[in-house]
Amino acid sequence: MHPTCISLLIFQLFKMWESQMCNVVCNVKLDAKTAKAFKKKIDDEYRVNMILDNLPLVVPIKRVDQDSTVYQLGFHVGLKGQYPCL
Repeated sequence: MHPTCISLLIFQLFKMWESQMCNVVCNVKLDAKTAKAFKKKIDDEYRVNMILDNLPLVVPIKRVDQDSTVYQLGFHVGLKGQYPCL
């Protein structure tokens, strides 16, 4: 991960008292080789696992069918999606 992104991520993590979902942490231009490696991580559903104060970072997911919340360890590097052509 780019050093600037790590700094921004750490800054975001220290706002633990605020609920923050789906924020852009950084923007980095990738060369072709790095972009290909990054795409492979997304294709392989790579997850980032972090520990903060001896606690694992989790992603809360609302379960509508059971009106409850489950927690997944770590977060996806990226997700595939289908977007309409403009």
